[in-house]
Amino acid sequence: MEIYENDFLILFYNVDDTNIKNIIEIINERIKEIADFFRISKIENKIIVKLYYSQEEFKEYLVPYLDDGKYYDWMIASTDDGNINILSFLTCTIRTASL
Repeated sequence: MEIYENDFLILFYNVDDTNIKNIIEIINERIKEIADFFRISKIENKIIVKLYYSQEEFKEYLVPYLDDGKYYDWMIASTDDGNINILSFLTCTIRTASL
């Protein structure tokens, strides 16, 4: 797992993610616009974003937070632990293609 960090966030990602450079570039280009939209002038604690590259790994993270303990295929993101946890775009597209 690799880590990218700027003034606003800490991003955990897989080194093999071919989209990560684009994602980081977009974040850096639009962070002020995003912060302004949400009227955020100062962030006390950096936002933690974790990209998951395995649906099973994401499911293992998520199930303890679910009231009924049931995981469904449409579940691709969560903030239950106060962080942003999300399946990678590639994982979502591969998963969708196999349905």
